[in-house]
Amino acid sequence: MLKIFSWFRRRTVARLAVAGLLVSLLGSTGVLAADDGAVAVGSSEQRSTDVVDVTVDPARVGPGAVSDWIRLVPSSLVLGELRVTAPPGTTIVEADADVRPLRGSIESDGRSAMWTGKNSWSGDWRVPKVRVRVDVETQAGRTSGTVRVADPAGGPDLASGALPLDVTSPDVAIPVGSTLLSVGTESDWIPVVPERSVIGVLTVTAPPGTAIVAAEADIRPLSGRIAADGSSVTWPDKATWSSGWRAAKIRLRAAADAPSGSTTGASRITEHGGTRVLAAGPVPVDLTGDVRVTVPALPSGTESPRVPVEVQADVRGDLRVDVPVGSVVTGAGIGGSGTGADVAPDGRSVVWHGDGASWSAPSRRPWFTVRTVERQDGVRRPGEVRVLGNGGAVLAHGRFTVVDSGPRPASIEPSDDLESTAVRVHGLGSAAAEQAREGRAMRHSDLQPTGRFVRAGERVTVDVPADAPSTGIRTGLYGAYEGVAATSLSALVPTPSGTSTSWTADRDGMVFLVSTAPTGSAVVRVHGGRVVPTFVLGQTSDEEFREQLRTMPDAPVVELVGGRVFGDFQRRTASAFPSDMTARLQTWDDVVSLTNRMHNLHDDLVGTARKAPHRIYITSPDTGAGYASATQERVTFQVGTGAAADLFTLPVSDQWGFWHEVGHTYQTPAYTWGGQGEVSVNVSALEVQHAIGAGNRLDGKRGVVDAFFAQPVGERTYAGADLFVRALMYDQLRRAFGGQFYPRLNQELRVANALGELDLGTSQAKIDTFATVAGRLADRDLRPFFEQWGIPIGEQAAAELAEHPALEQAIWENVDTSTDRPEHILPEVGTPVGAIVDAPEVVVGQRHVPDVRVEGIGSSDGAPVSVGATTASAVDQGDGSVLVELVDPRGPREVIDRTVRVRAGNLVDLLGQRDRPVARLAILPEDHELRLVPRTTYQAHSSWAGREYIGIELRSADDERSLGDWSIKGDETAYPLAERFDAHWQEGQILVIRHQQHDGVFPWRDSERMPTSTDLVQRFRIVDGGLVRDDGVFTAVSIASPEDGADTDLRPVLTGHGEPGSAVVVRRKETDAVLGTGHVDHRGEWTIQVDSDLEERRQTLVATQYGPGDDPGTA
Repeated sequence: MLKIFSWFRRRTVARLAVAGLLVSLLGSTGVLAADDGAVAVGSSEQRSTDVVDVTVDPARVGPGAVSDWIRLVPSSLVLGELRVTAPPGTTIVEADADVRPLRGSIESDGRSAMWTGKNSWSGDWRVPKVRVRVDVETQAGRTSGTVRVADPAGGPDLASGALPLDVTSPDVAIPVGSTLLSVGTESDWIPVVPERSVIGVLTVTAPPGTAIVAAEADIRPLSGRIAADGSSVTWPDKATWSSGWRAAKIRLRAAADAPSGSTTGASRITEHGGTRVLAAGPVPVDLTGDVRVTVPALPSGTESPRVPVEVQADVRGDLRVDVPVGSVVTGAGIGGSGTGADVAPDGRSVVWHGDGASWSAPSRRPWFTVRTVERQDGVRRPGEVRVLGNGGAVLAHGRFTVVDSGPRPASIEPSDDLESTAVRVHGLGSAAAEQAREGRAMRHSDLQPTGRFVRAGERVTVDVPADAPSTGIRTGLYGAYEGVAATSLSALVPTPSGTSTSWTADRDGMVFLVSTAPTGSAVVRVHGGRVVPTFVLGQTSDEEFREQLRTMPDAPVVELVGGRVFGDFQRRTASAFPSDMTARLQTWDDVVSLTNRMHNLHDDLVGTARKAPHRIYITSPDTGAGYASATQERVTFQVGTGAAADLFTLPVSDQWGFWHEVGHTYQTPAYTWGGQGEVSVNVSALEVQHAIGAGNRLDGKRGVVDAFFAQPVGERTYAGADLFVRALMYDQLRRAFGGQFYPRLNQELRVANALGELDLGTSQAKIDTFATVAGRLADRDLRPFFEQWGIPIGEQAAAELAEHPALEQAIWENVDTSTDRPEHILPEVGTPVGAIVDAPEVVVGQRHVPDVRVEGIGSSDGAPVSVGATTASAVDQGDGSVLVELVDPRGPREVIDRTVRVRAGNLVDLLGQRDRPVARLAILPEDHELRLVPRTTYQAHSSWAGREYIGIELRSADDERSLGDWSIKGDETAYPLAERFDAHWQEGQILVIRHQQHDGVFPWRDSERMPTSTDLVQRFRIVDGGLVRDDGVFTAVSIASPEDGADTDLRPVLTGHGEPGSAVVVRRKETDAVLGTGHVDHRGEWTIQVDSDLEERRQTLVATQYGPGDDPGTA
């Protein structure tokens, strides 16, 4: 304090002395102004008539920012009134003077400032200065204002000069690509993302001629506030904007009367609470005329009808259509003619030459046909249509999609001599994996029929072309068929692509092909065995089928193949076959399609809503469980109960058995709690019955229904009620909220389950999940409904239901479809769609994934959709998956996924009994999370039942405090601990692993296995986000280079060694001044660049480390 006080005393004296000297010097000139509080010596008039220059150094200021003080320095002393005009695109925010402070008066609009009266101005006496703010929309470049000093009484300027300002570009660009937008139409999502992370308030201004109609953000959803006229949008809260954190996007609509041409809007991110622009960029749009093309959904491999190309603008030029991936142009023409167009050899595009005529003329009606050639599984990839003028300028523009829909087409064609059959095999994916994705109770069939039967001992040969998907062969039948010596299927025999594979059948039965490849299709040829009567929907006529039955009377099996169902029936059932087999098989397909619809499963959707192409397989042995039954891979309609014949003889409106068994394969685990197996199955059966206009089976159950509701409410027990009474509970929700209730409920349950949001571990948990999701979807408090039904609701679920509006109707009284009263009908809305086109590698245990690129985002009905959470499923090295949540603001959600490579990263493997992996403890960089990843459902080790087998402790860097301690007992799995495990690490902290066996701990660093230890207690320090063994012996800091006495640059780079995780500070020994700081990495090495130039002389530098072990020393 003494030094500081003494310094201030000296400083004050010095300033006084300077001030006195200044007064003496200026006094001798005789030009001090009276307004300055000084007495003039000699004449007070300005003698010189020359205009004095005012010198101003250009300031550099970014948009929205305020400059530092800008000094306006006259080249010599001048006396008068000073006026400053702000440079265009700026405003003056402060006006003052140095040496002798004097505030200037600023106009209300900030465009100018003035110091009134006669004042003396010079670099020594009074120096005027201003601060200016640059408008946020001012473009980069030089802009200039003016400075002048004039006599208040009038006359010429006494001094003048320019006020130059260099407006700089923001530090970060927001690159937005040019968007082609037809007038009167709406754009796809336009990403507005800075090139690197920026924190602030984002504003986007629409290009002239357009309006912003939607503004959202992907990854971490956040809606923007759109101006009433759509001219701009602002996300007003402070937010982090980047491609990996929160990515903004907008949709524009071009006005119907907007002129064609280029137009540009703007985007900027300003500091929160201020105006300084941190990032900016243009939003360019090319407005064109509109072209409309609509291609109907096409079954795979089929050709469209003629698709008209409707040009809405009076434009001339070449008309070009580019079809999306997975489809080809098969024909094109104008009007009724199939000529006048050039189709590219690869079928990917077609061009009509303009010939100077307008494409809007009635006589010019271009059209094309398109065929799907590659299954896209519902991904809506766009095609484009453009009218091109001179130089390739786009005069009119439109976009369209080609979506393949419907099941995979079957093709079974025996050779003329019946010795072989050409069969189209499709890569269908795994039926088991698709069952899990679709949230169904039972998997459908991997089998693909061939129309051939084989006896045990006969040779079967399959010729597979080189471009075929991975394929195999199985033979057999499920259950006992008359005259067939087999009751099961053989193991899969691989038939490699590009080969001919022969195999001796080990049992009687049908020949099936199997391909669990995700995509692909090819025609293979199957030899051996014999052809049986085979009806293929869409390929075989009823007359052809009757002829097959006539000419092959001794065939033991008849095979029927629809698009969604196929079956193998005993020959003796043929007497029940209808004459119109086409119509009967179509009704079976229709039943499955209606069931799909109720579960919101569609061929042309993506994610959890995409219907897999596997067929339902109907078997028909002599006997089976019940009247008919369903199990994994098949439904059974046996001969003995008459179920097989009923499939063909009962009216279409009376096929409850078929609807019911199909429904079993679709049952939703989330609302099939204990005792509901034969209840919830009828939700879809009732929907089918309603959809085909066949009434409602429950209307005939009034007796048992009335008896249930006659009981006092408190005495009703849902679980003990009749099966059909219980089914009514489900159906009342459909009656109250409409046909969209269950499709939307099933979709939300699938998405929530895929994202790990559901607890389905107990029957009560399933009840609570069903109740809360149903209440949220219906936006009604359903507590009275479940109370009337005697269904207990948990406390938390009841609290969630209470947040919704009360029911207006007593929906539990809807017991007869003729008198039902709906509560409110949910509107039909689309389902989000999109595709992940790029995703980075992840590490074991990683949850969140940045930089995932998603394209084609929207709803199936065209509404806007945003990207929500992006998560990873990464339990082990190899293949994992990235999940992206798509969110429709109207309610529906979807999850899409993509396979990604998983690296080990930084973790500890914890093994148990028989070297089974119990868990992995991952050190994740995101949010500095420690995550426990369970690996097995087996107990850790039975010999340590009731005692700790594995222990984990996190300790502070100074080893003084325990930050958390967790245990897994021998008779436990890691799952209970993983559910409550909540830990985050910091650099330098200590991880302690306790294990009851010497060979159960395997650490990894940067995906490489570290040397192991046999210690039962192992300590690690977290350094650079990974593990370093901590043995309690600290490494002293040392300087490795430059060597002692060496010549170096004025800013040398120092390297050395030390304790991993420690901080290193380099100082000059003589002054103790800090020259640089660094960090000891996990290898025990550090590197520091000296911050400033050293003097050219011998220097002594000192390195000191701090951190683990409390300053082990200096070097």
